[in-house]
Amino acid sequence: MKTDIKKHTLNLRAGDWDYIESMFKPNGIATSVAVRTIISNFVDKKRGEEAKRGGHPALDVDVSLE
Repeated sequence: MKTDIKKHTLNLRAGDWDYIESMFKPNGIATSVAVRTIISNFVDKKRGEEAKRGGHPALDVDVSLE
């Protein structure tokens, strides 16, 4: 599956990128792919909730991807 990708600048807290890299790089997953997947999963989940409720979701801190 090919996904259209658009470049964006993302500012993260110091150490966050390194931590994500330490989790995924040993499995051969590029950090940029991991971050993109985390964001895509979050957006897809919120879009589904929005469709069910018919309105925009509030930002919450529960971004569990399990």
